[in-house]
Amino acid sequence: MQVDSGKQITESNETNNELVSTGTLRVPQADLEAVAVSTTSTEIKSGDSIEVSVELANAGSAEAAASELSLFVLEGTTLKSTDTPMCTEAVPTLAAGESFSTTASCSIPDGLAPGAYNLLMQVDSGKQITESNETNNEVVSTGTLSVPEPQPDLTLTEVTSSVTSAGFGDYIGLTATVQNLGVDPSASTTVSFYLSDDDFIDGDDAKLCTRTVGSLAAGAIAEVTATCSTPALPTGDYSLLAMVDPNYAVRETDESNNEAAAVDLIQVTRPDWDLKPSGYSGFSWGASLGDVLNLSVYVSNFGLNDSPPFDIRIDLSTDRVASFGDPTLCTVTDVPGAGADAVWKYDFQCTVPDIPPGYYYPIIKIDPSNDVLESNESNNVHIGDVQERFN
Repeated sequence: MQVDSGKQITESNETNNELVSTGTLRVPQADLEAVAVSTTSTEIKSGDSIEVSVELANAGSAEAAASELSLFVLEGTTLKSTDTPMCTEAVPTLAAGESFSTTASCSIPDGLAPGAYNLLMQVDSGKQITESNETNNEVVSTGTLSVPEPQPDLTLTEVTSSVTSAGFGDYIGLTATVQNLGVDPSASTTVSFYLSDDDFIDGDDAKLCTRTVGSLAAGAIAEVTATCSTPALPTGDYSLLAMVDPNYAVRETDESNNEAAAVDLIQVTRPDWDLKPSGYSGFSWGASLGDVLNLSVYVSNFGLNDSPPFDIRIDLSTDRVASFGDPTLCTVTDVPGAGADAVWKYDFQCTVPDIPPGYYYPIIKIDPSNDVLESNESNNVHIGDVQERFN
């Protein structure tokens, strides 16, 4: 109460014109409280439909207008502003003290990673009702839901080849039939083809090529075809092997059935090339550390096939004997292959490394690591007749 509210009277004390009652008056307000959320489901997958039981109440002193509740599936228990509800449910007008229960049918959203999840209910999710308490609008389920690991199972039911014999560089047609024996779709992956001297895929086998196989529904079958070039291999009979998902990108219920072999062996004929160094030029008498030498090396291919690329290494020897401890002048990798039955000249630069001053015989080594399969592996070294001086 305020007396002389118009300030018409001049008073000796203007500080005692107001009085507050000892009691308080309250404006009735609604208060929607999320009481419980639950489901009988324990395992869920994207796209599944689950039944969710909800209970809420108007704990306030005034009527709560009709509103809406939202249901979420969450990792953890905290609702973020970016979370999207899996479904919503209408809530009728509730008198003060009135409760409301219902069962909602919700679809599990896509993209849930395997793991544990919780259900969360949010009442008045549209923030349409002014409430006396806004902190009790959410409740989390007491139990958790689990998203299991997918259960595809890829296997090969057949592997075939268009030929039973092939030479180096020949193209062969390959087919692999892939089936998903699992109960869940498989992600896209690959199929690799190999030639092996046994029936098992390991690091010693020659990989022919790799092709993609798309996602397969449970029980689905796909045929993967490829045309691949025959690599350089010793003459012999080889098993054609294939493996689906060779990099184990797809988690499967059974990883032991991803390989298969063709019924027929493939007879492979080794390539015919024979590389031999026949000379060199370009050394500079008295070259020193850091000098650049413009060198040429001559290589003969006595075979009937053009060779693949190979390496050239130049070592230096004091005694004209190729030894393990000889210093290396330089190595040139992957020079172009040498044509069949011809002599080829290879030009390159070598920077003189830190070597003891003295007189050295150049030693030219072709394919020093024996990466290229040749008909004759004994003639890949040429030792110079004339010493070169290095300062």
